[in-house]
Amino acid sequence: MIVICIDLQLQNITGKNILGYQAILQGKFYRLGGFLDDELKIAHLINCFFVMCLGFIIFYYNKNIIKTLIISILLTFLVIHSVYITGERSNFISLLLFVIIFFSFSNLNKYIMPIFGILILGIIFNFSQLEKKYKFDRMIIDNKNIIKKMIITEEKKEFLYKKNHYFSHYSTAFQIFRENPLMGVGLKNFRHYCNDPKYDKKIHPTLVKKNCTTHPHNLLFEILSELGGIGAILFFSSFFYIFYIFIRNSIIKKNIFLFGNTIFLITYFIPLLPKGSFFTNWNAIMFWTIFAINCYLVRIKNNTIT
Repeated sequence: MIVICIDLQLQNITGKNILGYQAILQGKFYRLGGFLDDELKIAHLINCFFVMCLGFIIFYYNKNIIKTLIISILLTFLVIHSVYITGERSNFISLLLFVIIFFSFSNLNKYIMPIFGILILGIIFNFSQLEKKYKFDRMIIDNKNIIKKMIITEEKKEFLYKKNHYFSHYSTAFQIFRENPLMGVGLKNFRHYCNDPKYDKKIHPTLVKKNCTTHPHNLLFEILSELGGIGAILFFSSFFYIFYIFIRNSIIKKNIFLFGNTIFLITYFIPLLPKGSFFTNWNAIMFWTIFAINCYLVRIKNNTIT
């Protein structure tokens, strides 16, 4: 994880990473793919390994609180900054939510204000990044505006009728669900139905013909459109129960490692936040790796690694 972050810092400074992959120009700013080249998903990979590393360090190496605190702050700052410079907004929001919740419930919670104070100061004094106004606008200003537009519907239309390409996917998926409310259209079949012109009426005019893609980019709408109401009830109730078991065991065992992993898994289910398809290899590898570690942490009788 540290190697990936350092590689991204190099790519951000020089325009190329260790392997010679170039930063991707999008409009007026550069997106970073690091070792994944033009596959702009590297932030999700960092987030997944960061969640596991941070929870493990704080839970199993907490005898020296000062040493643990210093390592945690440095690691957190490196990861937040690395994800920030990638330009991946959704993963940046997920990371910030995780960090806030995790530190609030960890045994370092009394240091939470100094931790965030140091992180904020580090970002403020990083003039090299603040000078890159376009990236700052994308990651901070645009995120704020997008969240605001997600909540408020300016035009007198349905809630999903918004000038946002992700909402064009959401609207299409919801229309497919309304036509197939019980069973949906089947896994990975959104792509075969979304290009039907009948769905264009509830899509913003600027996004017509741009609403069709391989998946709806949100877990809620993916499940509703492809598995229907019955599938959605089974799917979400199952995970709700499993997450309840994880959280309950993390409290009983006072296991912040288990708690942190669970919070991160829950971020996959945040409504309206764009995500990759839940059923692709990429997402599945990361999700089920952390899920499997949680199952192990629940099963062990004490908090020692065997």
